[in-house]
Amino acid sequence: MQPSFGSEEACAAYNYILSGGFLTEHKYTRQLESELAEFTGAKYCFMVSNGTLAISAALLAVGISKEDRVLVPTYTMIATANAVKLIGAVPVFADVDQRTNTLSVETIRSKINDVDAVIHVSLNNRCHDMNAIVETCKDAGKPIIEDAAQSLGSTWCGKALGTFADVGIFSFSSPKIISMGQGGCVVTDNDEIALRLRRIKDFGRDRPGTEEYSAFGLNFKFTDLQAVIGLEQLKKLPGRVRALSDMWDLYYKHLAKYMIPKADKGWIPWFIEIFVLNRDELAVQLRAAGIGVREVYPPVHIQKCYNESSLALPNATRVHQTGLWLPSWSSLSKNQIEAICSCVNLLM
Repeated sequence: MQPSFGSEEACAAYNYILSGGFLTEHKYTRQLESELAEFTGAKYCFMVSNGTLAISAALLAVGISKEDRVLVPTYTMIATANAVKLIGAVPVFADVDQRTNTLSVETIRSKINDVDAVIHVSLNNRCHDMNAIVETCKDAGKPIIEDAAQSLGSTWCGKALGTFADVGIFSFSSPKIISMGQGGCVVTDNDEIALRLRRIKDFGRDRPGTEEYSAFGLNFKFTDLQAVIGLEQLKKLPGRVRALSDMWDLYYKHLAKYMIPKADKGWIPWFIEIFVLNRDELAVQLRAAGIGVREVYPPVHIQKCYNESSLALPNATRVHQTGLWLPSWSSLSKNQIEAICSCVNLLM
């Protein structure tokens, strides 16, 4: 997974610098927000500094505060839990299911009365029945946030991931399908949540450029220098969606027995993953052959900073012990992918 930038991004950044802009967020950030909202189908979009702070801002906007308990899958990038902890709330770790490696409706139902909010992580762009998940949270009166950091361009039942819940977030860090080096955004269709987000990301201001503050907020702002790069990246997004879909099809043709089948026609991978019992041995051999691989995320609850290893969450443990990410950038050639697959099959 690596970013892809070209002359278009270089020229956009160069021309912006020469234009005498102040670099901080202004008209190009507003344009990027508008285009991302249109692409995802969301009513509102707010650019922020990164995906982690996007989650924290989303939590604050739905009313989560110190000591509130937030359900989080333990199989996720640690930023999901850290964003909860950053605002003084408490991550409550839950196991993922064996079919999608995400929170199931059944798990959420079993925990919903013990938490104040739910974060659904569409890890590698997978999910269960999002309508049932959202309805479960709504019936319980608990807000739900979609951590769709990896999921821009992926849909479930024709609707963009990140747009089912009360509020959703996306990330634009270096390995994502489009990147601005860093950055994130928060999307919502809710007018009141949008008003809170606008204040939260700008020190709590009622209006930009004023010194009137009606709420607590911080500086989660973006920059126009990043935005002009993002606008060029966004033009390339449809082509990258197609390329990632084609890449997965080719990998699956050769490595299907080690992969999770595609569950929705709008699904695209963020990364190509395989699950094998000899994961560690295979990883060593592939690296020796010059193929860059990476072990999947470890369960967050066993990390020293959380130290909840007494929890029995076996599915996430299994995923971590068997999962391996293969080269996954959208510009991989057919010959490169087939060579990787041949090497994997030879070593297995």
